[in-house]
Amino acid sequence: MFGWLFGWRLCGLAACVLTVAGAADTPEAYWPATIAAEGGRQSLAQAPPAQGATTTTTRTTYGGWIVTCREAGEPRRRACSAEFRVINKENMGLMLVWLLGRSAGGQLVAEFVTPADIMIKPGVSVTFDGTGSAVAEFIYCANSKGCRAAVDLSPKLERDMRQASKAMISFTLANGRAVDIAVGIAGVDQALDHLKV
Repeated sequence: MFGWLFGWRLCGLAACVLTVAGAADTPEAYWPATIAAEGGRQSLAQAPPAQGATTTTTRTTYGGWIVTCREAGEPRRRACSAEFRVINKENMGLMLVWLLGRSAGGQLVAEFVTPADIMIKPGVSVTFDGTGSAVAEFIYCANSKGCRAAVDLSPKLERDMRQASKAMISFTLANGRAVDIAVGIAGVDQALDHLKV
């Protein structure tokens, strides 16, 4: 399941060729639908369907972003999230997952899932077209599941994200090696719009 950690080490970081995974590459386990509180922070989490409730799931692709919405219960309630995956093209190993969703209070939250062998401080830094930036703090780490960092998206940060065509995502491995992953984020504005519906 977490062969991406193995793939991460094989790619040698500097030699990685990155691509974004499509819907067919995405297992159900990585499709969060709501945001739940964890450790005092807002964190994306899978919402279990109500007992006996019929759940409808839809997926829509915008560039490299895949938006998943689930509707369940009576009256019908809808929860959506967006996902962007960075894959090592050499060995098809998962390198990073970037998630967007809303808290129960409506706050837009970004979450990054990284390998487990990282330094907790300084967190995950993301910069949009070299301008707007944010630092996501790690909220959870487990050797078998990697680490998760989350940040609330302020209106300014959301604007910067919408206007950007590229993002640089940075974190530090436990051995002190800095990792910088440059990705095109086409479709993020449409994905964010979909989360507001």
